[in-house]
Amino acid sequence: MTGFRVTDRRRVTATSSFPRPRSIPDPRPRVPYGPIKKIMERAWHQVSTHLRRGLESGTLPSPRWTYVWGLALSARQTYRAVTVLVADRQKPTTMPLQASILVRALLEVLGNLMALFDSPPAFDWFCADGHRSRTRQLRIQQELFGDRRDWQAWLAEMKRASDDVATHCRLTDEERSNPNRILEWPAPYWLTRERMPSRRNPGHPRLIGPQRSVAFDLAYKYWYGELSSYAHQRASAAQMAIFADSPDDHWEPGALESSVVLGALMFFAAILAELQVEIGAPPSLALRELWIALGQLDQLAEMLLHGRYRRLLQLPDPATSDQRIEPA
Repeated sequence: MTGFRVTDRRRVTATSSFPRPRSIPDPRPRVPYGPIKKIMERAWHQVSTHLRRGLESGTLPSPRWTYVWGLALSARQTYRAVTVLVADRQKPTTMPLQASILVRALLEVLGNLMALFDSPPAFDWFCADGHRSRTRQLRIQQELFGDRRDWQAWLAEMKRASDDVATHCRLTDEERSNPNRILEWPAPYWLTRERMPSRRNPGHPRLIGPQRSVAFDLAYKYWYGELSSYAHQRASAAQMAIFADSPDDHWEPGALESSVVLGALMFFAAILAELQVEIGAPPSLALRELWIALGQLDQLAEMLLHGRYRRLLQLPDPATSDQRIEPA
């Protein structure tokens, strides 16, 4: 995949080929994915290697950093899935709607990592929430299939695994016996806000501090509502599906896929930047190069740079930097 170029393979009819609709300039950029992909791979290798070695040596102690490693792997796998769904080789049947839903998952990984880094005590809550979710699912499976012999051994093994997680998370006897008493991990909106107690919710403090919330609130404001409407299959999802299914009607073929990939790149790059700083990894030149390229490509990425990542990664002033990645 060397960039989201489009070959016009429209059929030629007896009269002529299908007419191309009138083009309206799109302010969203085209992503030169070929060169950026190589930079991203180097940045991931450098940050993930340091994180993995920290886990293996014990300098990044488990269980907290094991969950961080799991979230990092989830981000990596999700980012790769996005690029597969909108790759050139999929055309003319790319899947930008499904890829957009995965971009939302990357934003949620970013928010959860920021919360765990800014509020270390929140790890116990994060871990307990995982136990609550798994126990609820096991209870449903037990109700539906517990009287079937072919399920009983598996359900018993899952119960033992759930008990091990409860020990791992240092849950109280009350939380073990009644997981519903464990407060659900907050949705992204509440990560940067204090939630006051109410009849349904005991409330909680803000989990992402002021410095990180500058970047997260901006990304949330711009992306999350739209991506959530796709994930919940509302009207905008139907509209996106119809639009994606008719590539001949696009003003700028490839622009839709490029926009989706750009969102995935921004959030994955932000995740790598937060990881690098939190684990004390040596500065990744590839990560710095990646953010310079993103800032030159996209106005939202430029705002994220200005709000957090230029200072965090000690990037040069754009007025004096001549680093640029040209489209392939």
